[in-house]
Amino acid sequence: LPDIKTPTLILGGADSQIADESHRTAMRERMPRARVAAFEGYGHGVNLLAPERCVAELRAFIAEQGSVA
Repeated sequence: LPDIKTPTLILGGADSQIADESHRTAMRERMPRARVAAFEGYGHGVNLLAPERCVAELRAFIAEQGSVA
């Protein structure tokens, strides 16, 4: 993971038993340009359960990258 230099958005449900907080934190800490968005009240599969919110998070993330040199 440390070799991944591309800005990365990690989306997940805060209540996921598959990718819990420790997993999300470990990924973020090992990827130098990663950001985590954990959706409160959701488990695994936020892309299916909250697609509009995923798109909003992704658009905001992409917009942030435009301002990073």
